[in-house]
Amino acid sequence: MKNKLFSTKNLTLTAVLTALATVLAYFPHIHGWVDPIMEIEFSDVPVFLAAYYVHPVCGIIVAALKSVLHLPMTETAFIGEALTFVQSAVFLLPTFFFREKQSRTDLTVKLGFSLLLNFLFGLIAGPYCVVPFLRTFRGISIEPNFLLVVVLPYFAIRSASVAVAAALVGHGVHRAFLYYHTEVFLRDRSVRGDKPKS
Repeated sequence: MKNKLFSTKNLTLTAVLTALATVLAYFPHIHGWVDPIMEIEFSDVPVFLAAYYVHPVCGIIVAALKSVLHLPMTETAFIGEALTFVQSAVFLLPTFFFREKQSRTDLTVKLGFSLLLNFLFGLIAGPYCVVPFLRTFRGISIEPNFLLVVVLPYFAIRSASVAVAAALVGHGVHRAFLYYHTEVFLRDRSVRGDKPKS
C-alpha cells in the first residue's frame, strides 16, 4: 500500500517538524549583518527533512506555517517572511524528483542541487528584493559593489550552512533507520528460530 500524502503518520510528522522549524526560527541565531532581512538561521533544516522524508508538499506546508507563525515577531514588514518562504520553496525543489531513491548519496546530491538553486535564487532576489528593501524601507545607501560584497555572500553562506546542517541530521536519520531495521530483522529471525548460514 502506497503511503498517502495526508495519512495520520504524515500529518503527525508534519506537525512535529513545523513546531521544530518555528522554534528554530525564534531561536537565537546569526542576526543580519546589515539588516534583519539578512539573517542566518536553521529553521529550513526541519523544512527540508519534511520534504525529503515525508513528502515535498509537506515540506512546503512546514515552510508556509513557519513563516506565518513568525509574523508576530517580524522586523521586516512581512517582506522577510515572504522572502524566507520563497527561498525555502526553492531549496526544496530537488526533493520533488526521484523520491523513491532515498539514500545518503541521494540526500547529499539533492542538498548540493538545493545549495546551487538557492544561490541562483540569490542572484535574482538580491537586486530585485533585498537591495530595494534596504534602500526604500531602511534608507541605507547602497554602494555599487554592495550586491557582490554583501548580498550574494549572504545567500551563499546561508544556503551552505543550512545544507551542511541538513546533511548531518539526514545522515544521522539514515543511520538510525538502518540500525532500527537491522534490529527488527535480527529479532524476527530469532523469534522464527532461523540459524545463520555457515
